[in-house]
Amino acid sequence: MASIFKPRGKSKYVILYFDENGRRKKKTGCTDRKETDRIARDLENRVALRREGVVDPREEAYAEHAALPLDVHVTAWVEALRSKGATPQHVKLHSSRAMRVVALIKGAKLADIESSKPATKKGVAKARAELQKRVASALVSDLSTEKVQNALARIRGEGRATASKWGFFIR
Repeated sequence: MASIFKPRGKSKYVILYFDENGRRKKKTGCTDRKETDRIARDLENRVALRREGVVDPREEAYAEHAALPLDVHVTAWVEALRSKGATPQHVKLHSSRAMRVVALIKGAKLADIESSKPATKKGVAKARAELQKRVASALVSDLSTEKVQNALARIRGEGRATASKWGFFIR
C-alpha cells in the first residue's frame, strides 16, 4: 500500500511505495489529493503486473525511451562519447552528421540545414536553428533503416557527400 502525504510548506503531495524488488520509491504527485491517489493506485498496479511477470520491465523502459524526443537521445549519446574520451572534433562531426540525417528524415531540405558557402554567422545560425527544430520534433519511432538510407541517398544525390565522408552509414 502506498503512503501519500503532503510535506510541510509544499504544494504537491508525495507518494511513497515499494517497487517489485522491495525497494522504497518516492514519486511526486500533484496538488489534488484525489488525483495523487489515482497515481498511487496506478503505480501499485504496475508494480503488481511486473511482480507477476505480466509486464516486462525492459519493454516498459523501451516504451519510456521511445516517447522521449530524439534530441534527448542525441544529447545522451554526445555525453557518452565525451565520457569515453572522444575528441571535441570527433563528437561535433559525428553528432552533426547524425542530426542532419534525422532532420532529413523529418522533411528538412539539405539546403536549409547546412549553411551556404561561404558561411556567414547569420547563415550558420539559421541552419542550426532549423536543424534543432527538426531534431527536437523527432522520436525514435521516426527512424527506420529504410528512412535513414533514403536520407543518405538524398545527401549523395545532391553531391554533398563522398563514400569516404559518409561511408560508415552507406551499405
